[in-house]
Formats: sequence, structure tokens, C-alpha cells
Amino acid sequence: MKTCALLFALMFLNYGLNAINFRMVARGSYLGTAWSDAVIAVLGFTLIRQVAATETLLAQVGYVAGGMCGSMLGLYLTRTGPDADGDRRPRLVHGPRPHADRAAHHPE
Repeated sequence: MKTCALLFALMFLNYGLNAINFRMVARGSYLGTAWSDAVIAVLGFTLIRQVAATETLLAQVGYVAGGMCGSMLGLYLTRTGPDADGDRRPRLVHGPRPHADRAAHHPE
């Protein structure tokens, strides 16, 4: 059971960060891409060691379930949709708003 919980947690973080990483790359966020890549690499190394030492079906269930849940959380955290002032960028992405720059150079 301990191995199942550990693999669930590692895959949860791994797939969640992969979902966030995809959004960071799509937005051109160098800092977001760099930190998520670094953590994904550390998790990948840890996962390889844990999976190599595991042979139970319960551990495999934890591995798969953690991946599914982590992806869903990553998508939820980076979802797009208008916020209070109409900004549709993913919520974890920082930087200048594209429409704010456009308005400064092209007043209507």
C-alpha cells in the first residue's frame, strides 16, 4: 500500500506538471517552462527507480490513477477563461497582457 501511495503521488505530480508545462511552452513562458522541466526531470528519475523495484498490481493501479488525476489537476490549474477583467490567459501564466499592449499602441 505504501508503494501504491508513493507511485500515485509521484505520477500525480509528474502528469500535473506535464500539463502545466505544455501550457507554459504554448505561451512562450521561459521561466515557467524551465522550472516545470526541471521538476519533471527529477520526478522522472525518481519514478524510474521506484517502478524498477515494484512488481505488484496495486502499485500499478496507483501509478495509473496518479497520472490520470494529476493531468486533470494540471488542466484545471491552467484552464483558460475570462477572469474578472476579461483576461483569457491561462491562470498560472504571468507577463504582460497582449490586449493591454495593443491598446497602448493602437488607441480606439
